[in-house]
Amino acid sequence: MKSKDGDFFISDWLRNRNTVEFLSIWEELHNPNFIYASEGDLLNVSLFGKTAKQWREEHPDLNGNIRDFATLEQLIVLSNLESVNSIFISQGLDQKERLKNLNNIAISQMKSLVGNKLIKKIN
Repeated sequence: MKSKDGDFFISDWLRNRNTVEFLSIWEELHNPNFIYASEGDLLNVSLFGKTAKQWREEHPDLNGNIRDFATLEQLIVLSNLESVNSIFISQGLDQKERLKNLNNIAISQMKSLVGNKLIKKIN
């Protein structure tokens, strides 16, 4: 594996079952009211504009999920959104407010990453 294949490391980490299990256990310990599916959909809507179910219904011929087909830039932003969302949760922001804020962050970060020559070098 060469360093230019860095996108593999990020996307593989986000898809890794152990990562998902770790995040789930961490949330259960530190945030007992956490509902993973609805939070996952909140992040999906803020970045992709649709839930995982909506994406599957639009792409019945594809195996996998919306995140399996995300670009490197989207995966980077998604990772950032997960961190920011946990801060918003700890601050007590309701889901509607978090969605609005996360969507604004996603738009801003995607604008700064798309076309970035440094990101293209990673690919």
